[in-house]
Amino acid sequence: MSSPHPHDAFFRDVFSDPKNLAALVRSILRASATAPLDFERLTVCPERYVDETLRAFETDLLAQVPLVEGSDEATEAFTDGISAETQKAIASVGPARMEETVMTLAQQWRAEGEANGRVEGERALLRALIVHKFGVIPRSVEAALETADEPSLSVWAERIFSARSAEDVVA
Repeated sequence: MSSPHPHDAFFRDVFSDPKNLAALVRSILRASATAPLDFERLTVCPERYVDETLRAFETDLLAQVPLVEGSDEATEAFTDGISAETQKAIASVGPARMEETVMTLAQQWRAEGEANGRVEGERALLRALIVHKFGVIPRSVEAALETADEPSLSVWAERIFSARSAEDVVA
């Protein structure tokens, strides 16, 4: 079945070549993460794992990369930066539920990334408005902005119109 989106078909065509996929992985991951991998023995799996109903929106490509003989670094390299909670969630499922778990985690990480992006955008806009209205951002206000959550930033954005000082915005 061909992909309904040209970019998905392009992705699958280009990265189905093990050499291209190895180059992509090396360009994304740290050298410490790729060192224990034997890219000469990388194989691309012909199976598709994205649910049929999602194939109109998503594509997949699964590959297997064995470890270099005698490499004990792999676990540390791949778990570095992954929370213990996430590692436990992945390890707790059997092979039958691995796809579902990985997809769920990917969706969760995507949502968290989008939420973080919204908060950073609100912070940047509020900083710009404070500078425009008051000229400078006092350190106390900058500290409050840096640690503020999304609801606080929304309230403060409304206050910018009536505030008499930058401190009043975050009061």
